[in-house]
Amino acid sequence: MKFFALLILLTSFSVFAARNAIVVSEKAVIWADVARTTPLGYAPRGKVLRVGEVQRDKNQVLPVLISGKVAYISVEDISFSENDRKRAIESAQESRFEKNIDVKSEISKRLSIGGTQSFTTNNDSYLFDSNERINNFIGFQMRGDLARNEDRIRFGFMSEFRQATTSTATLRTLSFGLGISWVYLNTTKLKTRLETFIFAVPYANLREGRLFSLNGYGGGALAQAGLDLILTREWGIEVNAGFEAQRLAGFKIPAPFKSYSPSFLGTRVGASLVRHF
Repeated sequence: MKFFALLILLTSFSVFAARNAIVVSEKAVIWADVARTTPLGYAPRGKVLRVGEVQRDKNQVLPVLISGKVAYISVEDISFSENDRKRAIESAQESRFEKNIDVKSEISKRLSIGGTQSFTTNNDSYLFDSNERINNFIGFQMRGDLARNEDRIRFGFMSEFRQATTSTATLRTLSFGLGISWVYLNTTKLKTRLETFIFAVPYANLREGRLFSLNGYGGGALAQAGLDLILTREWGIEVNAGFEAQRLAGFKIPAPFKSYSPSFLGTRVGASLVRHF
């Protein structure tokens, strides 16, 4: 065990003890990954950092030791020149006495817009005691969530407009919900998540040809798994699949039509364009 500890210590010393670097940018971003997709905080101008020898990401990034952990900094933000060191310190007198890097918790935001398809069963046959049922919905959805960069738990919202049809009837719903998600795989190119939402349906419209158009309301819940493919620092594509339950009520259908208060239960899939902030 002592041998392995000594080996780790020697390896760390060989990577980081070789040279010091001075921050020459006004605010040098400290990154959590080589691809520079997740910022951890900032190092002020004039700050002396311990950096590694081996450049990464096409010689644009160097590893840096921050509080005993490996992070990364852009090569253009630092210098090894003594003259640069003096100029940087002189231009940032208030920073040269700081002992710690100003690491701030940054808020990571995400917005997705796309389409959904639901395959549900319906407990209530539609009108005239018919065997015909309103089952499958297609929809347009917008979802967003946020968290601190280092957190795997994210809090989100959703808004969705959906439509389902039979040979004569059309049912449209508008829903709004709040939810929580857990990111269980988080890499620079791929993220996977489990999420759940509880939503309200303040508007549901049931139209039967030219006979009537009635409004109702309802609510439901959704649980699904999602996969994000990161294309650039700002854009990505998401696919998801899961289960949903929804109940509608409040349709005051005139006689001789039967009452209609459907419950929908089934699966759903979706695909969205994602914007990261």
